[in-house]
Amino acid sequence: MKLEVAANAADRRERRRAEREAQQARRAERELIREQRRERRERSEARKAHSRDLERVIAALQHHSRSRSSSRRSPITPTTRSGIGLEEELERLKFALAESEKDSEGLRTKLRDLTDRLDIESKRANKAEARYREYTQQLRSAEIAKKKAEADATRESEESARLKIIYETARAQQEHIQQELDALQQERDEAEQLAADARTKARKFHEELIAAQAREEGRREGRREARREHKHRHREKEKEKVVERIIERIQPEQPTPPVVTESVVYDEEEGTTSQRTTPRALTPELPQERTPPPPPPIIPPQNYSPIDHHSEPDTELPDLPDPPQGIQMPEVIDPAPLPPIGGSAWSNLRNKIGGKLKRTNSRSDSYSQDSYLDDPGMYGAGRPTYSTSNRDNPSRSDVLSRSQFASPDRDIPSRSHYGHPDRDIPSRSHYSHVERDQPSRSQYTGIFPHRHLPRSFL
Repeated sequence: MKLEVAANAADRRERRRAEREAQQARRAERELIREQRRERRERSEARKAHSRDLERVIAALQHHSRSRSSSRRSPITPTTRSGIGLEEELERLKFALAESEKDSEGLRTKLRDLTDRLDIESKRANKAEARYREYTQQLRSAEIAKKKAEADATRESEESARLKIIYETARAQQEHIQQELDALQQERDEAEQLAADARTKARKFHEELIAAQAREEGRREGRREARREHKHRHREKEKEKVVERIIERIQPEQPTPPVVTESVVYDEEEGTTSQRTTPRALTPELPQERTPPPPPPIIPPQNYSPIDHHSEPDTELPDLPDPPQGIQMPEVIDPAPLPPIGGSAWSNLRNKIGGKLKRTNSRSDSYSQDSYLDDPGMYGAGRPTYSTSNRDNPSRSDVLSRSQFASPDRDIPSRSHYGHPDRDIPSRSHYSHVERDQPSRSQYTGIFPHRHLPRSFL
């Protein structure tokens, strides 16, 4: 834009200078024309004056000639008049001729001066005309350049207007895009804030859910524990009654004084051999031809509840919900049959029942609560094992228990397979009462009133 303004100013200056020079040339031309007119007037006046002088001289000469002719005819002597008048006339003519000569010489001088001046002015006029033509050509060139510059300026102005429109459009688009970016950034910030709030709420709800699940699992575990404890107590009482009945049936037939026997007990769990002296009732071998007494009744499997009429009337089982779907229930194994009474297997069983109990003191007659009857491999699983699938850390339920090793799916024989090889151990139903296929457990109560069996007699 600055270059265009400078070019326009230079064009205007050139145009003004050309106009001034053209005006000066026209002024000089007009002055020259006036000088020529004045010279022509002076020439015409000089010619008129010279012609007038010539006419006077001619008139004087004519008058002189006429006066001479008249003097010849007059009677007066010419010597007296003609001599004086002729001299005066000649003097006057000489003076007139001299004056006319002076005038004509002045006119010639003026004419030469005017001619020289006319030549000078003509040269000046020619120079002015040449300069005028040059200035006119320059003015024409300047006008052409001006028109070109104006066209360029118009084109540049149009281009600048177009670029300005493009710039305004781009700036408007940029502002619109910036507004959209600001809106998107605001939406993003709001979304991040909402996501953070949602994560906080989800974390809080998750913690509450975990706490609720833990409380519910604790409640269920407590109910299961109460149920197991109830079953355990009931079975403990039933087994105490069974053992007491067995002892009552054995004692009336052959009372045996208490003797002191020394038994060697091998603790399978600790892998040690210990000798102890315990008061034992000696059970002699009964003759084989006698009819053996009926064995104790079959202990019901652990997969269902005991009979209602044997349970305590005041004890009520809690209303437990259904077990959860994702928890693995323990496998229940039927207990092995007991050996017949009076044989070596029964003595071994009695020794196991009495000898496998761990002593709290080697020289005392009391025993700890842990006994051989706690073995889940013999009488099935003691406590059910649950494996929750929603725990992060592996639980103990993933490890196989002893009851699972006694599953019928595995090729592991029961303890009854390791009895005496010479004796065929019949089932419990073979030794049942004559009148009943399966005797009631109430017939065998009160056998061991002086012995307290452990809680885990299952």
